[in-house]
Amino acid sequence: MKRLLFIFCLSFIVFRAVSQITITAGDMPVVGDTLRHSIVLPAGSGIDLTKTGANYSWDFSSLFPVAQAIDSYKLASDVNSLFALLISPTAYGHKVADSLGGFGISIPLPVKVTNIYTFFDQLHGPDRYVADAFAATISGFPAPVNYTNDDVIYTFPLKYNNTDSNNYLFDLNIPSVGRIKMQGYRKNIVDGWGTIITPYFTTGVNCIRIKSDIHELDTISYSGTTIGLPRHTMEYKWLVSGEHYPALYVTTEVVAGIEIPTAITFRDHYRHTILSVADAKPAIQFLNAYPNPSKDGVFTVEIPGSWKSYTIEIFDMSGKLINNYSNLNKVNIQSSASGIYVVRVVSGNNTGYVRIEK
Repeated sequence: MKRLLFIFCLSFIVFRAVSQITITAGDMPVVGDTLRHSIVLPAGSGIDLTKTGANYSWDFSSLFPVAQAIDSYKLASDVNSLFALLISPTAYGHKVADSLGGFGISIPLPVKVTNIYTFFDQLHGPDRYVADAFAATISGFPAPVNYTNDDVIYTFPLKYNNTDSNNYLFDLNIPSVGRIKMQGYRKNIVDGWGTIITPYFTTGVNCIRIKSDIHELDTISYSGTTIGLPRHTMEYKWLVSGEHYPALYVTTEVVAGIEIPTAITFRDHYRHTILSVADAKPAIQFLNAYPNPSKDGVFTVEIPGSWKSYTIEIFDMSGKLINNYSNLNKVNIQSSASGIYVVRVVSGNNTGYVRIEK
């Protein structure tokens, strides 16, 4: 009898450990949050977005970051006292950029646009998390603009096989400068649940995956010329209870029916071995090494011919520096345990990364 009771209790614990979760409004960012996330180069990440379903185990432990950023959420009134009146007293958001040179176009604007924020709100009937405003300082003056139709990021509760959709509209008109209009359609489906492992969540945690199919038309008017830019993107987010940022967040561009990953981030802690977004150089690239994997732990890193002087650093997946070299492209981790390591190569303003496996 005791043995049967033990087996029953054990099976209950196992069931609870890998059970379907539900995400609610309480799992969204709140005022005062400082949510650190790491950034992964999409090229060579090896993520297969087709793998999903019920009780699925995702293992992304081999991802390695090249930079980090922090989303700090503030009340609209704390950003600018006028924003609480012009947007909403409950709206809160984070800075998405320090400055904007031309709304994504190559022609520079004749005005200075700084302190760019996106603001969110939690609404009810039904419960939902929405992007409801954009704000910036334009030539020294605060300029908040509300969405005409909110972009509903999530409708709660989120659980497996739930679907929802919405149309959104944003219209920003700067007199004597130009106009940008974004109108789109978002369809969400919770297409998987199970556990996820990342460099931050080193043991599997319960999660759900939400897939967002977004069709958007961006219309830019400038100096009497209007340009329409259609965009089709997909967003994949693995959400964990109690975490206010996705365990993993992948964005892709859909071109001719093919998805091309353009951004990958994951919830993370501070890693002193990588750069902040503010310090990251634009010339970051993905390098190659061979043989990879290597049985004996000796690798040759392919260094671009223009990199005449460089340093190489080897880190384990916890961020610990294992070894370093100067102007030597053969690396050696023979004395290190079998596993995955990250090689960083720095040459002036250029930074390259390659993942190696022993």
